[in-house]
Formats: sequence, C-alpha cells, structure tokens
Amino acid sequence: EELRFTMGGEAGTFNALDLFPQPITVKSLFLRGKVDSKNGITLVDQLKLDMGGPSINAGLKIENNGTARNIAFVGTMLNMPIDWLQTYWPQPLTPGPRDWVVKHLSKGTATTATVDLEGVYDPTAEHHFVESKISGKIDFNGVTVNYLPPLPVVEDVSGTATYDRANFNIALKGGKLGDLAAGKSRVAITGLDKTAMTPAEIDIHLNVKGPLKSALEVVDSEPLKYPTKLGLDIADVAGKAEAQLEFKFPIHKGLTIHEVTFGVDGKLDDVMLRHVAAGMDLSGGPMALTLDNDSLDVKGKGKLDGMPVDFDWRKYFAADAAVATHLTAELPLDATALKKFGVPDDLRVTGTLPAKIVYTQKPDKSAVLALQGSVKTLGFTMGPLGYVKEEGREGMVNLSLSLKNNHVQQLTGLELKAPGMTVRGDLDFAENAGLQNAHLREIAFGQTSVAADIENKGKDGYIVKVSGSQLDASSLFKPADNTPQSDAEAAKQVAPLRMTLNVKKLITGQDRALENVTASLARTSWGRLDQLDLEATSGKKKLSVVYVPLGKGHSLKFVAENAGEALAALGISKSIRGGRLTIDGRPRPTGPRDMAGTAILTDFKMNDAPVVAKLVNAMSLPGIIGLLNGEGLSFKKARVDFAWIDKGPPTQTANVRLLSLKNGQTSGASLGLSFEGKIDNWKNVYDLHGTIVPVSDLNKFLNIIPIIGTVLTAGGEGIIAATYTVTGPKSQPDVTVNPLSVLAPGILRKIFFEN
Repeated sequence: EELRFTMGGEAGTFNALDLFPQPITVKSLFLRGKVDSKNGITLVDQLKLDMGGPSINAGLKIENNGTARNIAFVGTMLNMPIDWLQTYWPQPLTPGPRDWVVKHLSKGTATTATVDLEGVYDPTAEHHFVESKISGKIDFNGVTVNYLPPLPVVEDVSGTATYDRANFNIALKGGKLGDLAAGKSRVAITGLDKTAMTPAEIDIHLNVKGPLKSALEVVDSEPLKYPTKLGLDIADVAGKAEAQLEFKFPIHKGLTIHEVTFGVDGKLDDVMLRHVAAGMDLSGGPMALTLDNDSLDVKGKGKLDGMPVDFDWRKYFAADAAVATHLTAELPLDATALKKFGVPDDLRVTGTLPAKIVYTQKPDKSAVLALQGSVKTLGFTMGPLGYVKEEGREGMVNLSLSLKNNHVQQLTGLELKAPGMTVRGDLDFAENAGLQNAHLREIAFGQTSVAADIENKGKDGYIVKVSGSQLDASSLFKPADNTPQSDAEAAKQVAPLRMTLNVKKLITGQDRALENVTASLARTSWGRLDQLDLEATSGKKKLSVVYVPLGKGHSLKFVAENAGEALAALGISKSIRGGRLTIDGRPRPTGPRDMAGTAILTDFKMNDAPVVAKLVNAMSLPGIIGLLNGEGLSFKKARVDFAWIDKGPPTQTANVRLLSLKNGQTSGASLGLSFEGKIDNWKNVYDLHGTIVPVSDLNKFLNIIPIIGTVLTAGGEGIIAATYTVTGPKSQPDVTVNPLSVLAPGILRKIFFEN
C-alpha cells in the first residue's frame, strides 16, 4: 500500500509529463519520496536536477484521477543562464510569459527562480498537460532587455520578476541604455489568460538618466522618430536628462507602431538646443518634458540667446489636429533679439521689452503669434516721425502676427502706447517682399493725430493716404544746414512714393503751420519731387502750389495770398511779412526738370534779413537799420526773372541745382534794390550783385532839382548810391558795398518807375 523510494542517476536525459518536446540533458538526478497505492498518490519530497551548472530543487505530488493525473509542483531553479530558458522553460507552462521572456530577454543569469504549479496531466487528451494554477518569482542580473524592437536595448539589467496565470511583472533595479543609466523600472504583462482574440498587453516603465542627446537618440530611433517629426537636429544638442519612458501595446505577431502607446515624462537641465527660434539658441533649465503619441510638451525656465525665458511649448503630432504647435513664453527681448524677429535697426532700440508671447501654429504651417508687454524698460526712436521713447517711461504694446511657413503675413490688432504716442492698426506683408499694406487707424504722437493707409506697389513704390486733425511734419521743413550736398548720397535710390494728404493742420515748425491742407505728391526713386498739387491756407489766406509734368519738362504755379506766412511755414524765409507772391515757371528744353519764369512779390515788408542788414550797415543808414530790425522795410513790389537748372541721376552722376536771377528789382518807401546773379543750391553758395539806393537821399536830391524830368531822362549827372556783391557760402556770405558809385538815371528809372 505504501512504497518509499530514493533514486539517483548520472548523466542522462529527462522529460517528465511530456513537458519538453525533446528530453533535456541532465548531469545528475536525485529523487526521494513515496507511493501511496491505496489513495493513488505519488509524493516526491525532493527532486534535484543538475544541468551542468543550473540546478532545480523541487517537490512533486501526483494524484490519480481516472486516466488523468492531478499534478502539484513546487520548485526552485538556481543559476540558470537566460539564454538557456528557451530549452529549460517548458512550453506548456505559462506559454505567454515564456514566449515574451525568451524573445526579449537575453544574456545574464536567473540566479533564483521559483514555481508553484498545479494542473492536470492526461495522455489521452489533445493537450497532455493543462495548468490550473501557477505562480512564481525570478531574480536575475546582467540581463539584456529588448523591450520594443528595433529600439535600443537595455543592458546589464538586474531585478525580480513575479508571475501567475494571468500576469508577468518585472521590477528592474538597474541597467544601461547606451550611455544612459537605467534606474528602477518595471515591466507588467497582463491578460496572459486571455484568448487569441483578446491578446495580452505589456506596460513598460523605464527610468533613465544621462545625456539629453542620448535620450533624444532613443526616441529618434525607428519606429518613433519624434525629434525628426519636430525638425530637431540633435547633433549639437547638449544637456542632462532624467526621464521615464513608457510603452504599452498588445502582444501579438502583427504588432504595428500605431498600436503602441508611448510616453516620456522627464526633467531636463543644462540644456543647449541650437537655432530653436529665429536662429537663437535655447539653453539652461530646469525644464519638464512630457511626450506621448499625440504631443510633446516642454516647459520651464532657460535662456534664449542669453535672455531669461519662462515658457511652455507643446507640439501635436496628429495630421488632423486643429493645432500643430502651441507656445507661451515670457522673456525680455533686447535689441539683438528684436532684430532677429525683424525689428529694423532704424528704430535704434535700447533696453529690453519684457514680453508675453502666445504662438499657435496649424498643420498647414500657418501660425498666429500674439505678443503683449510693457515698454517701460525699452527705448526706441522713430526718426521720420521725430519721436523718441526713452527707457524708464511707461508704455505697452499688443499685437498679433499671422505667419505662413515662418514668414509674416499679417500684423493685426497693433496697439502701441507710450508717453505722448499711440499707434493702432493692421498691416499686411508679402512673402519675402516686406510690407504690402497698412491700415493705421490712429497715429498720435506729439502734435500729430492722423490715420494712414499704405499700399506697396512693388517696383512702383508706395501709395500713402494720410488724413486727420493735424500732422507734425517739422522734420521735413527744417532749415537747410547750407553745407555742400553729396553726389554719393544723391545716387542712393529710395522707394518711389505717391501720397495724398488731407489734414486740418500741417505743422512745419515752431509756431509755423499750414491749415486746411489737401495735397497730392509724387516722389521718384531718386528722392526727387516729381509732382505736387497743394491747396491750403496760410495766415488765413489761400496758398496754392501746382508742380506737374508738362510735355518733356515740368511747370510751376505758386500763389500765396499771404506770402510772409506761406514762406515761413514752408521753411523758405522768415524775413517777409505779408504780401502776395506769384511764381510762374515753364519748361525749358535743356532738361526734364529745368524751367524758366518770373516771380512777383507785392505789398510786403522785410525785417530780420541778414544780407540786407549787412548792406545798409555798410552804407551807415541808421534809420533804415532801425526799420529793418523793427517793424520792417515796406516794399511796393519785387520782381525777378529766373532760370532753374536741375541735373543729376539717373541721366548724369554730377548734380546741379542752379538758380539764375536776372532783372531783379524792388522798391519801397525807404530803399530800392536791383539784383541778379546765381544761387548754387547744390554747393550752397551765392554769387549775386546789384545796386542799392536809399530813398531818403533820393528825395533830398529831387527837392534840389526843380525839373524832375531832367533826372528821369538822364539830363542830370545822377545821384549817389552804392553797388554791392554777395558771394560765398550761404551760412556766411561775403557782402561788399561800394558807396562811391554814381547811379545812372537809367538805373534809377528802372528800379523805381518801370513796371
């Protein structure tokens, strides 16, 4: 009824219960136990198998159940090379865990492995052995884990695995992933008891630490290629990374990358990423990185080309995603950074712009960048507008940029507020062609308050429309500095311009302005005025200027009902008071900009005229000097014939701006003048001469001569007067007077009585 036994054997083969397809080779075998024939139970107290290094210590109970046998097995395996598991791990026992282990684990050793097994062995059934319960534990070291081919493997791994009928869990204690150190990690296989229709799943959590470049190389391997999807060149990447990589996927032969759920949760520091935005480098840290199948998110602190930045950047991978990239950032933009974002040098930026940026890009490469910030610590200059914003003065800016393929298409919602300045509007840009259109609803700074529309016509230049209450154009009407002009500067081309202006007040300088201004003008690519049609009031009287092409040249019609106010407002002269001025110019055949004509000024006063002051000083006429410096010298009429020669690019390199005067004369109650000569407006020099007659001396002379007609018809010897010359630079002309001259009666008649 009971048999106790002890058995042993040397080298041979073993295949109990048909667990192996072929008998396995063993170095030695030892069994000890008993057979209870009455109850149909065989009990093996001790089973030892020595396989030439690895060994198994186990206990076994076999209970008869008809033609079948109920099996209970508890054992421990020692020092089994992982590569031997394919041979010594029976295929019928936990086929799911076994298949994954033998395919994905290699090298190293299972130092201890336990198994607690129950099942039924029936040699008459299709499957001779069917397990009903199994569990165990495996300790291992030096193992290579190929967690998701063809990704890089984790080497020299140590850890512990536990398993049962449905699950196989691995706790990893250490290892290497390239030059990344693998820390505590885990692999969980679940659903091993499911059918083929519902395969088991594996969940891998791998913790790594080391160079950022190495971590990126892992996720840039096939089939992930995430840095490649981001357009990130990892060749020059530097920094440190500490991350948890997660993979989750079903276990079956036809696995595709779309079935893999992938994620990274990590920390970055000492980062260096080249050319991440506008050619600028991102460095520093710490930063947090989150990556999954749908998106990448990086946020934290760093430096953008040395500027501190606090940012959150998210990239979405799905082709049908509404948003491809979303970035929020706070950083101080200095002059160098603003230049890289397209801000021109002409603004002469100083200081920094602490800005908040929100950037959203769609899959079609269209994007919107919203920027908001305080300009308190920013300084800039708008030269053409005469505006200077100093650092330390409050202000703010809001704008939204629309981009396509990294090129700005629109700037909308622009709102710039600074001390004494407000700009609001929208701008359109052409790809690689700069500004296309601008609609500036409000431009307010200093004494300017207007709206403007700008249209870029390419090679034909710009069309500009300006309207509003007033425009400060003082910088365009500054008195000339009278230094010689440069041929090299005149050779520089500018964008052609056509402009219309409609403002209630056009400010041209301190206490100088035109009112009710409507004007249209055209400027050539050589910076030359080609057309001007101006209607305005000056000194409450009408001013009209029409300068237009006529035939092969130009004509000029200038009418000022208050000449003094008009000439002062235009920055031409401050010495005239009142009067009416007309200038008629007609084309000359000598050139397209040459003209000849006549200028007539009537009923005016003159004071604060430096050249005339030198003339009367030289003649010692204190009464006239007093008038000139006080209420002004009164003149009935001044008239002169002129010829204008205007040469320069593109027809010739050397520039000429020469005004020739002839038959110039003026007369008044105190003084008479004749004048002619040349004024070189390119070299800014005078070459004038004429005659000056003090009217008080003339009156005395006429009182002595009873028959005035004799004088007027050259019957007398003439009167005492003076000739003069004005030569040299406009800024300091040389004025000479010869008071010993005798005035011929013909000259007297011409100055005072003709015309």
